Amino acid sequence: MRTVFVFPAGERAETVASLDRHLPEQRDPWTLDGNLYIDIDDEQTGYLFSDWDPEDVAILEAAIGHHPT
Repeated sequence: MRTVFVFPAGERAETVASLDRHLPEQRDPWTLDGNLYIDIDDEQTGYLFSDWDPEDVAILEAAIGHHPT
């Protein structure tokens, strides 16, 4: 199993609404074709970046121009 991180440009609510539209009647996680599990995480209430090295977070910030939350 592999983990892929995606950082949408919009607000969290917009992302949730889009996932709900495209993958109705599911959440936490949403699944696509039974093979792709989609879950939303954040630093405030979840574990986002909890096991990342600070240098890797800095590289991500530089690449996308801000610190995703």
